[in-house]
Amino acid sequence: MIAFLIILPGTAAAQDSGLLESGIDAFMNNQPRDAAAIFETVIAQGNTNPDTFLYLAHSYEQLGLYDQGINTLQNGLGYARDKRHLFYYNMGNLYLQKEDPESAIEQFSLAISSRGSFSNAYLNRGNSYLREWELINAKSDYEQFLQLDPEHNLAPRVQQMINAIQEELAAEEARKLEEQRLAELEEERARLEALEAEQKAAEEEARRQELLNDILGNLNEAGSEAKTLGAGTEEIEEDEEEFQRAD
Repeated sequence: MIAFLIILPGTAAAQDSGLLESGIDAFMNNQPRDAAAIFETVIAQGNTNPDTFLYLAHSYEQLGLYDQGINTLQNGLGYARDKRHLFYYNMGNLYLQKEDPESAIEQFSLAISSRGSFSNAYLNRGNSYLREWELINAKSDYEQFLQLDPEHNLAPRVQQMINAIQEELAAEEARKLEEQRLAELEEERARLEALEAEQKAAEEEARRQELLNDILGNLNEAGSEAKTLGAGTEEIEEDEEEFQRAD
């Protein structure tokens, strides 16, 4: 059975400010609601550090507020600087949480475009492709992930995923070949049945024609006999008339 592997990246160290530090402390102590309120305040005060937007989006994610997390990251893209790949990546994860793998694929692809060596984006885009049952694309992304980060702690599990996909692709190919074989057999059976039906129809038509010819032949013979019989009767009637006149 194919499983999904989702991982989240760590964010950079926060600014050395009291309010931001308290927000990070709340986040790390599993208090996402308090953390979100603090990060919202920090951003409202004009803080444009990209990590603040990332922390706030993670807080919203923990609260199940996925749309708010996506909006936060979209609003912070202009301040992302060299962390645009993380913004796109986290938006992809949020779309996966929303059961929207198509949009997730789009965001992970943007993350890869921003940083081609970002292995985690390949991994989670592969997961998204897998949810869409695009096995070939999923396999390709998993292989790219292993190529970029062969020592990752998830590497053995990803290899298992690749093996499972290969088996499924082989099974699908076998099913297609079997379906094709059965379709060809059915087509040949239908062709033979049609040919047999045509032959039977031709034989039946020939039998009917032969029967019709026999009937017509018998009718012609009967007509000839009737004509011959009629001619003899006329001669008898003429002889009777002459006999009567003689009397």
